[in-house]
Amino acid sequence: MDPKDSSASAAVTGRLDADMTLMRLSREMRRRVRSRMPLSDVLRELGERMAADAVLLFVPGCRLRMAAGVREKELSITVASEFDALVARLTVQEDGTDLMPRIVQGEDPPAACRLVVVPVDAGSGRIPAWLAFARELGAPRFDTWSSALAQVQAMRLAPRLIRELDHDTGHLSHAGLRTVVAHRAVDAGALVLLDLDGLRTINHTQGVPMGDVAIRVLARLLAPPLLPKNSFVARVEGGKFVVLLPDRDADYGVRVAGKLQRVLEEVEVRDHPDLPKLSFSAGVATYSFPGEPFERTLLAADHVLRLAKERGRARIETQQLNDASLIRRVDEDFVAADLREALRSGELELYAQPIVALREHRHPMGFELLLRLRGEENVEGTASRLVNVAQRNHLLPMLDRYVVDRAFSILAPHRALLAAQRATISINVSGASLGDPEFTTHFIEQLKASQLSPGCIVVEITEQVALTDTARAGEAMRRLRAAGCGIAIDDFGTGANSLAYVHQLPVTRLKIDGSFIKDIITNKRSEAAVRGIVQLARDFVLQTVGEHVETREQAAFLRRLGVDFGQGYLFGRPEPLDDAIRSLKDRNGITTTTWGKMFGTVG
Repeated sequence: MDPKDSSASAAVTGRLDADMTLMRLSREMRRRVRSRMPLSDVLRELGERMAADAVLLFVPGCRLRMAAGVREKELSITVASEFDALVARLTVQEDGTDLMPRIVQGEDPPAACRLVVVPVDAGSGRIPAWLAFARELGAPRFDTWSSALAQVQAMRLAPRLIRELDHDTGHLSHAGLRTVVAHRAVDAGALVLLDLDGLRTINHTQGVPMGDVAIRVLARLLAPPLLPKNSFVARVEGGKFVVLLPDRDADYGVRVAGKLQRVLEEVEVRDHPDLPKLSFSAGVATYSFPGEPFERTLLAADHVLRLAKERGRARIETQQLNDASLIRRVDEDFVAADLREALRSGELELYAQPIVALREHRHPMGFELLLRLRGEENVEGTASRLVNVAQRNHLLPMLDRYVVDRAFSILAPHRALLAAQRATISINVSGASLGDPEFTTHFIEQLKASQLSPGCIVVEITEQVALTDTARAGEAMRRLRAAGCGIAIDDFGTGANSLAYVHQLPVTRLKIDGSFIKDIITNKRSEAAVRGIVQLARDFVLQTVGEHVETREQAAFLRRLGVDFGQGYLFGRPEPLDDAIRSLKDRNGITTTTWGKMFGTVG
């Protein structure tokens, strides 16, 4: 073969190999960029692919800047200074034509390190961001192939960056704001949450395009000189914007919001003379990261903003640090957000608390199922708080269905053990679910599919639910009872007309409210109430359970009054349902009498 042909063939082969490598790296990075990996980690991986020492992402329009060392290297002083100089040039530059793309080797013009700078174009016809890779001067030079790879990586990064930016306004998106906070671009300062007044009215009366004009008018004001140069702005939804003012206090945030308010009121849009005078309401809070979760600060500002809206248009309200009601509402919103996420991701855990027979040879132990957010310690407190928050946020039906599905999936493989032990498993059901025929049908279908023995499952409802809608509750209870479930009334004795609904409903068990148990030894009224409940249960052939039993004396007293079962810390704290079943296997030979002797409840 002619040497020239051989050389040409080798060159073509080399280019093909390079192209194949480029395509492979591109596919790998596309998978990485689309993943849920934090943007900072994505940038580090991009830097590793480039064999760079550091990487920089900069978005001039919203001042998003992320710089990081690669391969666990710290950002060197020389690279950091060169990044600062690059950012300064890009900040004042009207367009990016003189830097599209560019390789700087450090010699001409002089630079502190080697750079590859490429635009990240999201297809909007403008340059929204810049991506830069750096190597120390002693490292190998960047070549043309490096520039090509950098451009490919920039193209793959663009879709991810779209999620970080709001292209209607040029500011950060909610996701982009979280990226700024996570990257510790801000540590402490003031947070101003602004919301246009009357945007819905504009949309309805003049059309959504006019509403978009109003949003853009406010968005254009949220920039220097009306805001400090180190501020961050994000559009979180509709006409609502977050302004972070690093190293500032709440009073400064109020002054900034007031200045913006005055300027906005004077704005006239010549192309849209029908646009009404605009105003916004604002809530101001202070933040300190990482000491306080960002979303908590945002929730606090949102509550203050709602207060401003309630008091009229164009108001600015400030978070009061000692406002107990605000703190309580923010805490509840946090729990509700955690609950929604836990329902989505399956992070809710089922715990079981034992229910123990107080009288000899009556019945083996059972369990009541409780809910816990993974990571919470106080299971009983968490369970009641979750139910209360779920009720106020209309999440109870989702919560009930989650518990039912999860419980039967865990219990079904152990049907033989539960049948041999004659153990009962109590599942709490809310009034909202009990009044839904579809939920009852789903419950019965899950019960049949599990093949658990009749009587194994006890459905618990509160006395308040039974009293509120006896007709609808009764219909659901009768269906569940016909399917083989027991029916327990929780917190029994606290409501009125107990005799009436016990007579009407297919109840099998009464759970005596813990308020009667805690002072039953010393309070004659509590003793009389429990005696009356026990007599009622005997007349209707119902089981009784004493709740919140904490001492041997209480357990012995309840036994003498004729209460069948006890539940409380005396007999065991809640434990994961899987562990409770494992313990049940280990206790396979323990009798009820043994349980009584263990806790001193058998005389």
